[in-house]
Amino acid sequence: MNTRGILLLVLLIPVAYIASIFWRVSVAEKTYFGHSDLIPLSTTKARYTEPAVPGSYGATRLFIREGKPIHVWRQKVNGFQHVYGSALVAYELGEKPADWLFCANEWAEAFLDWDGIHQDDFQDRHKDLHHNKLGRGYARAARQTGQTTTGMAHQILADMEAGNGIILHRKSPRVRHLPSERALGCPNLPTQGPFLGLFGNGLPIKNFRDDSN
Repeated sequence: MNTRGILLLVLLIPVAYIASIFWRVSVAEKTYFGHSDLIPLSTTKARYTEPAVPGSYGATRLFIREGKPIHVWRQKVNGFQHVYGSALVAYELGEKPADWLFCANEWAEAFLDWDGIHQDDFQDRHKDLHHNKLGRGYARAARQTGQTTTGMAHQILADMEAGNGIILHRKSPRVRHLPSERALGCPNLPTQGPFLGLFGNGLPIKNFRDDSN
C-alpha cells in the first residue's frame, strides 16, 4: 500500500468508528424510546401529542417499553444520546478519547450555530457536557464490574426514570448549578458563534454564570 493509501486508511478508521457510534446510539434510541432523533430509522414522524409531565416542559408521547408505558420528549432522548454515546466511546477506547471526541462535538455545534449562541444554547451544552461526563462514569463502572454495553444502557435508562444524575431538559433548574465547562471537561468553548449578527440577532449570552474561561 502506498503512502496515500495509508493516509486514507488512517483517516477512514476514525470516521468509520464515529459513524458506528451514531448508528448504535440511534438503534438504542429506536429500541428504548420508539424513535431515533439522531439518525431517523423509520419514515414515521414522532408525534408529541400527550400532555406535559414533570420535567418535560412541553408535550410528550407515550411509548411502551417492556410492557410499561413511559413518557418521552426530545430533550429526554437527547440526554440518553450523550450519556450512552459517551459511555460507549469511554468503554471501548478510554475516558480521555471520549472526553476529546464529545468536546469536539460541542465545538462543532458552536461553530455551526448560524444565528449566534444564545441562552438556551449555553444551557443545552452545559447539560450535554454534564451528560458526557456521566457517560464516562458509567463506562468506568461497567469495566470494573464486567458489565456489557447493553447492561450499561439498561442502567442508564433505570437511572433516567429514577431521576438519578441525568437531567431531562435544559430548562431544569439543576442546569444552573452544574460545574463550569472546564470542570466538565471542555474549557474555552466560545460564547459567541462565528456568524454573530449575520444570520440572526446573535445576542451574546447573559445571566448565566460560568468560570470556565
